[in-house]
Amino acid sequence: TTATTHYTSSRTSNSPSIRALQLEYSKLQKEPVEGFTVKLDDDSNLYKWHVGIFGPPDTLYE
Repeated sequence: TTATTHYTSSRTSNSPSIRALQLEYSKLQKEPVEGFTVKLDDDSNLYKWHVGIFGPPDTLYE
């Protein structure tokens, strides 16, 4: 599909920004940070992420 093709081509791009995002996303998937969730909004777009931030229990930021 077009989305898969775009995602695949962007993942192999020589663009420094794409490479940096690939590395960061991969690292966060392999080694999640406590209190955060990170997912791609759309697999075809490495520039749009969904990030969840969760505070400690029993605080205003829970």
